[in-house]
Amino acid sequence: MSPRRLAALSLLVVVLAACSGSKGSDGLATPPVASADAYTRSLAAGLAAKGGNFELSKAGAACTAKAWVRDIGPRHLAASELRPEDLEAQDLVLGRLDLPPEQAGRVVAALERCVPDAFATFRTGMAAGQEADARACFTKALDDGFVRQLLVASLQGDEVPEALRGRLATASRSCGIPYAG
Repeated sequence: MSPRRLAALSLLVVVLAACSGSKGSDGLATPPVASADAYTRSLAAGLAAKGGNFELSKAGAACTAKAWVRDIGPRHLAASELRPEDLEAQDLVLGRLDLPPEQAGRVVAALERCVPDAFATFRTGMAAGQEADARACFTKALDDGFVRQLLVASLQGDEVPEALRGRLATASRSCGIPYAG
């Protein structure tokens, strides 16, 4: 599984950032920051959208979106060049958020509170398209602690740490899933 696919599947953490300014680095006025409600509605719709590798119930998506937008804030989202409508897409990139470790941890904890089976759903999504035996093997090989670490690292905008990539590669190979990382 490639790091690019890993980041794309990390959609659930595709949210927000913190900006203030009135002028961007190019000297042009920055667009107005959208409301928290606009971000929350769009993120909830994106997290509950059908057809992706990771989809939440409407209630779980609404709870998660509200907590994430409250913690990250519309200004940070805007600073990350994320508009409300961008949060409805299935292919958002977590690294845009560049959250500090503590904040990334809080965002992932909110997901756990709102959607108790989110990590299992995430593991299943990571193995989407594989044979049933390979999916079962893969989802069993990567525990909640691994998924938590992966999501927190992704939200920090950093490259996924070598130890996590190594564990992902080992799980992929042992389950017969191609790994291109």
